[in-house]
Amino acid sequence: MIDDLKIQIHTQPLPTRREGCPKGGEGTFDSLIRASNSFALHGLRLDICCVIIHKQKLNKMKNLISIITISILCQIANSQTPYWEWAQSGGSTQYDRAVSIAYNDEGNLIVAGYFQSTAYFETETLTTTTSFGMFIAEYNTDGDMLWIKHVANADGGLNPEYVFVDDAGDIYVAGTFGGYSYADGITFLPSTSLAPSVGGGFVSKFSDSGDLIWANVILSADGIDFVATMDESDNLIISGTMWSAIDFYDGTSTYTLSGDLLWHIYAAKYSSEGAIMTYAKILNSPQVLYARDIVTDDGLYMTGIFNGQLICGIIPDTFWLYTDVMYSQVFMARFDPVTFSIVWATITSGPTYSFANTLTVDNDDHLFVTGTYYNEMSFGMLADTQTIMSSAPYGENFIAQYDTAGEIILAKNAGHSAVYRG
Repeated sequence: MIDDLKIQIHTQPLPTRREGCPKGGEGTFDSLIRASNSFALHGLRLDICCVIIHKQKLNKMKNLISIITISILCQIANSQTPYWEWAQSGGSTQYDRAVSIAYNDEGNLIVAGYFQSTAYFETETLTTTTSFGMFIAEYNTDGDMLWIKHVANADGGLNPEYVFVDDAGDIYVAGTFGGYSYADGITFLPSTSLAPSVGGGFVSKFSDSGDLIWANVILSADGIDFVATMDESDNLIISGTMWSAIDFYDGTSTYTLSGDLLWHIYAAKYSSEGAIMTYAKILNSPQVLYARDIVTDDGLYMTGIFNGQLICGIIPDTFWLYTDVMYSQVFMARFDPVTFSIVWATITSGPTYSFANTLTVDNDDHLFVTGTYYNEMSFGMLADTQTIMSSAPYGENFIAQYDTAGEIILAKNAGHSAVYRG
């Protein structure tokens, strides 16, 4: 059983800088760096854990297609000899989690997560007097913790969903804080308090030793949820759904996108100094519309889900795509990475639900999207379509490959699922 697991994991390429990887080059990557959040301790206990399954040499591979299903968990549970090289844990008796993980040019792992009350990590103790504290830690490839820092506090929630590392070793963290019933904002230690009356999103930059360089917030009356990526120039790009107005702060100015109670997907780009470079509504719909993942290469690529009508582009330069079913369908789109203008978009079709989850691009500039569908799913437009089918009662995972012009290359089933994600 463990041999099957090893093959499945080790044939996956490296994560993009969405996971914080340095640009290009050849380096050692410890497989399954997302294990702590994906399944290592999921549902078992609330300690924070980093698990390294196997170390291997990879050449310029960019992305990790995360298709980790319950079958892998069963393979690990039933295997007599675990194949990982090391495991580390830390945390408290309350809620805590390692949420995101990246690696720097030295191959060391950068981990961001949250904790409550008092948390213990090897010889270090972290304490927060608010609902949640955020930490950043660095581990070397032997599993030794080099340092850990308590970097932020918030009430109502604090979730560092994305971590990136640039060529200089500086660390970028993006995520959400607070909630509808909490109004204490977020404080980056030692004393930088932001948005003292609401919850929202944040983007931040730290030195290679975890000291705060800058932090900014994104605020909306409807709350904030977004996906994020980093481009080759160390610019941070975020994208999410909005209904009412959304405000982007960059430390000196506020930039606002107005809302109209319709569904929109916005995008905003921050420079490595924290300044807003571009922001716009890039997709629109009168019905459901969510971004699920974004990546950058020669363009900005996005996948997500929509219902009914998809209005593509920055108004008034738009075009429309339609589906005549009442269930969510998957879209793929490419945007100009500088202006966010639409380059192309394509959608799937089927008689019932389909969901996108993960998007990646390989060294040959092929795009891969994973997700889940029910019964039947068709990819491509007009005559150039591919259709896959499933009778799985809880949905079937899929993986599809596109070229950078948006043309479908292949679509395959990728195993049964008990949840709405691939």
